[in-house]
Amino acid sequence: MCARGTRLGELLEQRGVLARDQLLRALRHQKVVGGKLGTCLLEIDAVPEEEIVRALAEQQKVPAVTPEELRSVPADVRRLLPAKVARAHFVVPVRATSTQVEVAMIDTRDLRALDELSFVTGRRVRPMIATEARVLEALEKHYGEECPQRFAKLVERLDRAAFLRRSRDEPEPTQQLSWDESFGLGAPRTDAAAAAPAAAQPAPRTPHEFVPQPPAPPAAEAPPPPPVPKPPAPPARPAGPLALGDVEARLMNPRDADAVGEVVIQAMQGRCAAAALLRVRKNSLDGWHAHGLDAVRLRAMRLPLDQPSIFLTLREGAPLHRGPLAELPAHLEMIGLLGEAAHRDLVALPMRVRERLVAVLLIVPEGASVSPAVLRELQSVTAKASIALELCIMRKKLHRA
Repeated sequence: MCARGTRLGELLEQRGVLARDQLLRALRHQKVVGGKLGTCLLEIDAVPEEEIVRALAEQQKVPAVTPEELRSVPADVRRLLPAKVARAHFVVPVRATSTQVEVAMIDTRDLRALDELSFVTGRRVRPMIATEARVLEALEKHYGEECPQRFAKLVERLDRAAFLRRSRDEPEPTQQLSWDESFGLGAPRTDAAAAAPAAAQPAPRTPHEFVPQPPAPPAAEAPPPPPVPKPPAPPARPAGPLALGDVEARLMNPRDADAVGEVVIQAMQGRCAAAALLRVRKNSLDGWHAHGLDAVRLRAMRLPLDQPSIFLTLREGAPLHRGPLAELPAHLEMIGLLGEAAHRDLVALPMRVRERLVAVLLIVPEGASVSPAVLRELQSVTAKASIALELCIMRKKLHRA
């Protein structure tokens, strides 16, 4: 147990998970950009997120809350705390009973905030600790408080690391992968020779060994073979969009890039009227998968990436694009495919691997525009797909090593 008043950096040093030079580097980083020390340690990759949270819980003598708990707050619990109060004190309710409410906080020692929370909810408040980035992420999800870009990027990086770590625990696929050099990803190759079991070899015999043979049975008419039963029909896919948990489960151990694209398009069903998924090949975007559009026509597309367009804007680092497609030469082929829908409030989301654009998802909304809630789900799908594509590339490098 740490002594009361022990600083976070000192506690992490005592636990043996932080070196002195890393601490000094994080303090210099904090002096420049501000924020909590835990945030700065995560930004420079000095300490894993789990160690930061464990140390904060020990330092402040309170339980910790996980990112999954912060993302799945029930609606009735969320309604206990007005958005104005949650935003003012950077707190998120997690669980509640008739007499108590558990809240995630950045600083559980803020007595003024605890008093106000108790007064507003009419219940005893039990504080729980969470990192600065996770609380800001939850405030955006549950109360519409926009997460600053700095913390949104950090959360995305932390989620990518957690996803890859979980994926490494999954069993490796038995198929051997071949890779499309132009995109770095490809479809699995079936190796019949490797898959076929080795033929049984007879035991060696000594020279001139006599092996008696049994007499041949009398010839008889072979009975007709029994009828082969038909395989049962595959179960029908459930109607409606894939839940985000199902999207993550299907992307956890992707077969290849095409499998990732298929999951993304399945996730669009029920969330938008139509969608086009395009992948990057050098200086162009090629049609890949489609929902609600002519898939054959989309796959024949090759849109330039070196001319002014929303796609070039995404390649240069824009987080998304919203609005109709302007009458630019690089847009004309897509406008022809979308027709009147090209003039609606479209959304284009990038998919990146290590800051490099690898694919773009173009979405036609169901109504006049994409709602904030649906937009968050779409961004979550593309973020998970980006991680899955990175996992495919890592496997490629592993097979080549």
